[in-house]
Amino acid sequence: TLERQVSEPGRRRSGVAGRCRFSVGTGTRSRGGVARSRVLIAQQSVAADNQSGSPAARAPPALAAENVGRTEILEMIDEDEPAYSAALAESVVAAVERADLDELSLGLAELCNQIPALAELETARLKTILLEAGCSCAKGLEATWERVCPADDAPLRALEATRAWLAEPSDDRALRSATFSGAALESFARTRGAGRRPSWPAHAWFARTCAWLADSPQYGSQAVAALLGLIKAGMRQELVTELATQLRRGGQRNVGR
Repeated sequence: TLERQVSEPGRRRSGVAGRCRFSVGTGTRSRGGVARSRVLIAQQSVAADNQSGSPAARAPPALAAENVGRTEILEMIDEDEPAYSAALAESVVAAVERADLDELSLGLAELCNQIPALAELETARLKTILLEAGCSCAKGLEATWERVCPADDAPLRALEATRAWLAEPSDDRALRSATFSGAALESFARTRGAGRRPSWPAHAWFARTCAWLADSPQYGSQAVAALLGLIKAGMRQELVTELATQLRRGGQRNVGR
């Protein structure tokens, strides 16, 4: 296990380029002070969550080994070793879930601290990997949103703007994407209902996810937060699968440099 201590109070989503404490509402309070969390790395995390002998649970445990070099780690995430990327993807999702439960800040840097294998990817590449996976999984919720809220296209436009940045990253497109976040957040506020957070419907989480995704090109931590929205929307397994795919692609691109 890797023990990590966070002592800096969390910040709200709007305009924050660094950490993201998973503050999902328009007025949600964040708990500051010292928080502690034990995070299981790669194989340990997967084995704890998968007792059925799944391929991910049987993945090699070497991802976080100190003596494994940069190229070796990236090659583990290659298509020739799909079990490694599956274990790594599961570890990412588990870290997001634990951070949410413990009310911890979790940005790209914190995620890399918890899962050392991710540090072998450049920060910009890791952000793109998370965004690619997030947008792909969000697509699976579009039909539900269109059925429930046919007159509201704000989350869809936010998602489209994020995809446009992925297709051709630039400062202008990042800024444009962020301009759609507020409207998607308003859609979330209208659809989440008056109940407590666990009762929020999947389509409300879709809207919240789209707002996070739209902010991500400018504020990388939001790419991590968007993973939480997809998990809450019931897309956990799809997210693990898509993350594994994107991690393999990202690893291949870095190895080739």
